[in-house]
Amino acid sequence: MSVLQKYLKGFGLRSSTPSFDSGQEVSVFLTGYGGSDGAGLARVGDTTLRIPDAPVGKEGARVRIRVESFDDSKHVGEATYLETVSEGSAF
Repeated sequence: MSVLQKYLKGFGLRSSTPSFDSGQEVSVFLTGYGGSDGAGLARVGDTTLRIPDAPVGKEGARVRIRVESFDDSKHVGEATYLETVSEGSAF
């Protein structure tokens, strides 16, 4: 393996529009609330996950969610709140 290959090993670019699978559990930051029902929102790059049952007042907290549905073409999805991982910091 060359020095360059060793240096670049594991290097990759992150997408600004990550994709999620139904049933996938991930940890995200709750970035706000929106829509007519005030659902929790998590933005991961340009992807938005809507979390209708997110607890109120947890903006900035890291939460664990389960993705219920995801539209790759629109980069939006629905998820279920599972637990608060950390409170984060106040904005």
